[in-house]
Amino acid sequence: MTRRVDPDRGHDIHFAPPAAALPQEAQPMAAVQRIRAVVALLDRSAERVARRLGFNAGDMAVLYILNRTAPGAPIRATDLQRSLMNTSGAVAKRLDRLQAAALVRREPDPSDGRAQLVAITAEGRALVIASRAAISAEARPRFGDVMTPREWAQLNQLLDRLVDYAQAMDAPIPSHRRIDVTP
Repeated sequence: MTRRVDPDRGHDIHFAPPAAALPQEAQPMAAVQRIRAVVALLDRSAERVARRLGFNAGDMAVLYILNRTAPGAPIRATDLQRSLMNTSGAVAKRLDRLQAAALVRREPDPSDGRAQLVAITAEGRALVIASRAAISAEARPRFGDVMTPREWAQLNQLLDRLVDYAQAMDAPIPSHRRIDVTP
């Protein structure tokens, strides 16, 4: 079994045995365990970066989702809530913080007076760019040199196939768990 010390928590991270030692039927779950371990490490980096920027990872998730929209194209707050899988109260508090920091703007939905539309501001987009750069800078020492650029491309192709297959099997991945790789 592969063991590594988690630098953030000071204890061992346990991985499955080396892939070559596993029977064929155990390979998919072993891969999932490894993906989860990498995601956990990246999530901790994202949380540290968000704290340095004065926010938390949940606030940044709101900005990342809104950043995927076209400039000036708002989305309904309820759609944002569904994407985040948070309560309406939690999303409202996040939006209050982000609006106070001029990172998002809210306006009434002209088609439904009870609803709100939310859009990211230019300042919000700039913060997303800065946070991505900071997360990449943190991740690069951990992951950057472990594979060649060709291997990274192959891994991305394989992960795309897994995501496509999961979505086709009606097992969609919640949007807040997707990694936004758009520049």
